[in-house]
Amino acid sequence: MADGAGPGDSLRALRYERGSLQVVEQRALPHEKTMVEVAGVQDAWKVIRDMSVRGAPLIAIVASLGLAVEITKRRSSDGAELAEFILKSTAHLRTSRPTAVNLFNAMDEIDALVDCHRSASAADLGGAIVQYAEKLREDDYAKCKAMGKVGAEAVLRPLGDEQKASILTICNTGSLATGGYGTALGVVRAVFGRERLEQVYVMETRPYNQVLAPAWKASYSSCLSHTALLR
Repeated sequence: MADGAGPGDSLRALRYERGSLQVVEQRALPHEKTMVEVAGVQDAWKVIRDMSVRGAPLIAIVASLGLAVEITKRRSSDGAELAEFILKSTAHLRTSRPTAVNLFNAMDEIDALVDCHRSASAADLGGAIVQYAEKLREDDYAKCKAMGKVGAEAVLRPLGDEQKASILTICNTGSLATGGYGTALGVVRAVFGRERLEQVYVMETRPYNQVLAPAWKASYSSCLSHTALLR
């Protein structure tokens, strides 16, 4: 999935082509939308550490794609040297957000790939890591969309056939926090897609006015009727 959050998405958390990655600077929202270049591992570490990118799924994706970008640019010919670089990089990326479970899971899976490719060439090892990072993003989009469908069914099941739902969601849970579709806000999108959404209430301000990201997404991506609750 190159350069896009997913089919039909107008709002993208990142732009990616093999060897190139940019992310939305979320601290600037909603006043402006700017993109930050992620040229490799250290840039990925910085945008995660500085909270330019947020959301557990997106953090793991950006860390993995940042590593993939640097691997693509390195063009290493020594498999052992590349393996050492990858293991040092995953250890470093873990320190960018020590509480991020998705990040640690992704780094553990990359380390396992390195272990499985101990005797592989640099090209094969590098290719395996790049493919993993790209698939991580694609899988997250598919999982979120499936969760949105199941969630929408659960929300609407107790209601009448024509009654619309009002939903409250907390924190940054949409396309800017994931590989493209959203977790809780993905459920909201799925309900909206069925023309059964009355109103969405978005909450939470800490640590960087995180209510603004889902509120902006609600307005930008789907023109959802929404209310931002500040405290």
